[in-house]
Amino acid sequence: MNCPKCERAMAVQTFGETEVDKCPECAGIYFDQGELEKLLAGRVGGADTVEYTELSNKMDMMLGKCPRCDVEMEPYLGPGNLRIDRCTQCSGVFLDQGEFAELVGE
Repeated sequence: MNCPKCERAMAVQTFGETEVDKCPECAGIYFDQGELEKLLAGRVGGADTVEYTELSNKMDMMLGKCPRCDVEMEPYLGPGNLRIDRCTQCSGVFLDQGEFAELVGE
């Protein structure tokens, strides 16, 4: 699976009992439908770093392409006014580096 933003191959990582796809290049994380909610409900952290970087800020403004459906993901404002990318077809979610840590309060 390729990253929705930088199109590099993503690596599968396990947090808690949930497997997510994380980009080794831009450090963004792709969640299949329901995975983000499951991790947030269990307060499972460690998947992300708190620090935003120049690259993560640049990637945040880019539109991503869903790695499952190959359609453009749509941004929306989530908690704390985070710009979150969501696929309107499969409900997959992509968070840029630092966004997941902010959601779980790390």
